[in-house]
This record gives sequence, C-alpha cells and structure tokens, in this order.
Amino acid sequence: MTPFTETQRENPLVIIAMAALTVLICVWCFRFIATRVSRNAAIGGCLGLALIFIPFLLFFAQQLTVRIDDNGIDFTYFSGIIVRRHTNWEDIKFAKITTFSPYYNSVRTRGLTLKRHNHEFTISGTTGLRIVLAERNYFILGTRQPDAVKEKLKEAVASRKLTADQIY
Repeated sequence: MTPFTETQRENPLVIIAMAALTVLICVWCFRFIATRVSRNAAIGGCLGLALIFIPFLLFFAQQLTVRIDDNGIDFTYFSGIIVRRHTNWEDIKFAKITTFSPYYNSVRTRGLTLKRHNHEFTISGTTGLRIVLAERNYFILGTRQPDAVKEKLKEAVASRKLTADQIY
C-alpha cells in the first residue's frame, strides 16, 4: 500500500493578517496610553494585549497531518506538540467517512474537541474519517480529501489489513 499523507492548516494569509492586526493594536495602544498616562503603563498595556492575542495566533496556526500506510493510521495535531497518535489496523473496529454538521453534531467546524473517550480533530470542513476502536472509543479526523481516504481504506481491505465489514 502506498502511503497517503494529508496536511491541513489554515490559510497563511489569515495568520499574517492576525499577526499584523495584533501589532497594529499594540502600537495604537502604546501611543494612546503613552500620551495620556505614562510610558510604563503603555508598555504594560501592550504586553497585556500581546498576551491576549497570542492564543488567537496559536489557534490560527494549528495543523493536522494524517498518514495512512501499511502500519495503520498516524496523525499529529498542532505539529505533534499537542497530540501525536498511532493506531494499528488491528485496533480498528470499523472506519467510515462521515459528513457532519457543526450545528447538529458534536464536531465543530475547526479545532480540537477532547471528551472522556472520544476525540475530534478538525481544521475546516464538514467531512471526516470516523475511526471506532475495539474498546468502543472513537476519534474523528477531519479531511479535505474524502475520496482519497476512502480509496486508502479500500486498499487496506485489499491488503487484508481490514475486512469489508469494517468499512462503512
């Protein structure tokens, strides 16, 4: 089986725009506070604003990488800093491509949702690979290429990694 790798990340223009907006707001805040109060208060205000906007920048810099190969399914979320996981083919009870609505299902349009036993990893879109494990836990990996992922699941059936009953 040839490996399939999909990397999803936000549009770099969005990240650059958020960084530029953060810098502009900090400069404006510094000038506004420095002329009215003091220079030290302006520095403190800018640092406070920077601390507020850094999590937003990190939110937009997230990345999801999914790799399907002979060994199983690997994925990393946020460049492997937050989540790095490998699932063997033997551990998968069934897998299917699912389409979800962010308003009616628990999957959000983007981000990381950690529950007690079930986890959802998406960057954007409404299509994902739902993998149910043998112990009834599941996780959903968002994908922008559902047809290619489905083909890889069919290749896993052809190479006897999964059975036809395990793919929906």
